[in-house]
Amino acid sequence: MTTDYTFLVAILSAIGGALLGGVTTALTARYAAFKESKGIAEALCADLTALLQVVDQRRYVDAIQGSITRLGDPHHTPTHTDAVSIRIGEDYFTVFNATVAKIGTLPTLSARIVKTYTLAKSLIEDVKELREIQKGAFKNEHELSRDGLLAMTREMLEMFLLVRHEADVTIKALKEYSSRRWLRIIP
Repeated sequence: MTTDYTFLVAILSAIGGALLGGVTTALTARYAAFKESKGIAEALCADLTALLQVVDQRRYVDAIQGSITRLGDPHHTPTHTDAVSIRIGEDYFTVFNATVAKIGTLPTLSARIVKTYTLAKSLIEDVKELREIQKGAFKNEHELSRDGLLAMTREMLEMFLLVRHEADVTIKALKEYSSRRWLRIIP
């Protein structure tokens, strides 16, 4: 009877050890994934915050509004200086591009993040188009239409404001995500 008892204890110990080892491995992997997603959220938050600071520091919205005011005057003859010219020579989305494959680790935020960056990339296309128009007008390669330029500049302002709003909401959500605790046992 002692042998049966010893054998049963050995089997239960092996099963318990395997379960404990499996749970430990699963918890360790889950914790590593949590830390990685938290790091990605913090990096994207810093990226968006820095981009908004650049826009504010360089006063892009003020420049666009000034151009709209000038172009809104029906007696104003547009010149190359009325076409807002913002130079974008860098890839300002390096953090997003580097983490895009891991955006799925932020399940509740992935759609919002992608939307924000897609809108921002679309804005850059508008900025580049207006810059090309400005360059062409400066070289007298094409004549500027006040109404056309006004419409494009208004659209760009709307896009700037939309991107700003989306980025602000995304930053807030990323901060909330980053402040989460892993087990949520301790408040």
